[in-house]
Amino acid sequence: MRIIILLSTLVFVLACNSHKKVAVGADEEVIEEAVETEGDDMDVATDYAEEEATEEVEDATDEVDEVDFDEEVDGIDIAEDELEEADEVDEGPRPIEPSIVFGSFYGHCLNNCVTLYKVGPNTYDGMADRSNNLLRKGEDSLNFSDELNKKECEVAQEIRTLIPIDLYDYDGQTFGCPDCADQGGFFIQIIQYSGSVETFRIDTNRDALPEFLKEFPVQVDKLLRRLRPVGE
Repeated sequence: MRIIILLSTLVFVLACNSHKKVAVGADEEVIEEAVETEGDDMDVATDYAEEEATEEVEDATDEVDEVDFDEEVDGIDIAEDELEEADEVDEGPRPIEPSIVFGSFYGHCLNNCVTLYKVGPNTYDGMADRSNNLLRKGEDSLNFSDELNKKECEVAQEIRTLIPIDLYDYDGQTFGCPDCADQGGFFIQIIQYSGSVETFRIDTNRDALPEFLKEFPVQVDKLLRRLRPVGE
């Protein structure tokens, strides 16, 4: 009888444990399914949120690019227009270059004692006066009747780079004592477009000249030698 009771008790205990295992297994399956479902839901939600955020960023970037580009282009156009207007105001009309007469003269000499050249504002506007009118009748009687060829005009125009800028500050005068000792002199005349004329007679003796003119006699003499006709 005791054995029967023990066996019955053992069967009951085993049965209870079996039911517990089944319940625990069922609970674990439910939990796993819930976790998997929740994980899937979270993945879907995350993917959706990422897609929405990406689209919003792309839309915002496109709007910013369009606004910035348009504003930048408009700003560049405005800046360029302002610069062009400023250049027009600052530059103004180009001044017309003066005509320049230059050459040398000698009071006591043989043959042609005066050789003068005249260059105008245009590169190929050049004439020569090889008469002695400057010494005989004065500067009002100059007669530029010999036309220079293109090469001579290009050479003669170099006088513009040789005249010291300080000379333009003078109203016209004589520097040194040109030809007082038969050493000759240089004749320079600056004729502005307005009609004003400044005339300068410059000594060939460098020691008699102010500092800004000391190199001028040598430079002009070299230029005149290049313009001198062959045989003279």
